[in-house]
Amino acid sequence: MFLGFFLLLLSYVATKLILAPLGSLLVRSGMMKKNYRGNPAPTALGLVFLLTMPLSYACLILAGSTLNPTEIYLFLFFVVAMGLSGLCDDLLKTDEEKGFRGHFAQLLKGNLTSGGLKAITGLVFALIFTVGLARTVGSSCLDWLLVFPQTVMVALAANSVNLFDLRPGRALKFIFFVVLALALFILLFTPGEKSDYAFFLFPVTGGVLAYWPTDLKARGMMGDTGANFLGALLGAIILLIRDSLLFWISLISLILLQLWAEKYSLSQVIENNGVLRFLDRLGRD
Repeated sequence: MFLGFFLLLLSYVATKLILAPLGSLLVRSGMMKKNYRGNPAPTALGLVFLLTMPLSYACLILAGSTLNPTEIYLFLFFVVAMGLSGLCDDLLKTDEEKGFRGHFAQLLKGNLTSGGLKAITGLVFALIFTVGLARTVGSSCLDWLLVFPQTVMVALAANSVNLFDLRPGRALKFIFFVVLALALFILLFTPGEKSDYAFFLFPVTGGVLAYWPTDLKARGMMGDTGANFLGALLGAIILLIRDSLLFWISLISLILLQLWAEKYSLSQVIENNGVLRFLDRLGRD
């Protein structure tokens, strides 16, 4: 448990130290976007997670954790690659099309959008990650059969945070809900060595806590860079735990969430529900 809190503290301090200088750099580089209130703020600030959290996860190897080092390296490759894919979307942003349907419709017409590029690269990185994991557990026939649904799950997980990142603090509240749910699941249903995967939750908790005030007060936006990174990170942890029930619940939930978001406005649903509206605005200026 000491290692877990050390990783949380390391991620928190590193994020706090880098956040302000990185925000200034983004402003000087012209990486600005109007927030939901119409005020300019630095975007792609989620780059801070790519610069800090890998250090904490690398410490799992240096500390002699019982976790498979190959899995940790695959995990780091996937989440950083997905974060960089999101950074490309932030840099090349085209807002003409929304959702998977719009981006793939443009691809069929021969038009590449920034969201389409993110979707394609995300699927490729997700496939590399899931194939790598299949190789680490013996490559049985079942492992290979699961590669496709696993690829879909982690790719959709990366996109899921984007669906919530429309108001200050909303996506981070969603992330904390998932982190707490995963922590509870690991505590109750993963005895033995599987419980060590709880260590993966500490760095993300520390980094998000350090970044939260900036996002909640609308002083910066993590953009697709941060949303992709954090969503991929949560999806990867779900896959690493290797619990069939957790995996299938996650896959079905993410598919339903994506289909629902293609048709309905999450912001409108939240505004029309008193409890959700209160939670959504909690802590926001």
